[in-house]
Amino acid sequence: MLILGLGLAIAAAMGMGADDRETVRPAEVTNMEAMQNSQTPIWVQFMNPLIGAAGVLYGAGLARRSKQGSAGVV
Repeated sequence: MLILGLGLAIAAAMGMGADDRETVRPAEVTNMEAMQNSQTPIWVQFMNPLIGAAGVLYGAGLARRSKQGSAGVV
């Protein structure tokens, strides 16, 4: 998860996944069109895999502690 996420973030940072439009949205644009043309900030694309990996590690630690705590119960 971490490697794939960082690979996609690097590709986006190098411009492979998005165009570099710097336009202001006119008032006539619908909400759907605005969502289709939105761009995720680069820092968010790099933070998502890091936060996701931290969540996986934290969840694995909780599962391990839960399993150890219930091992003695019959």
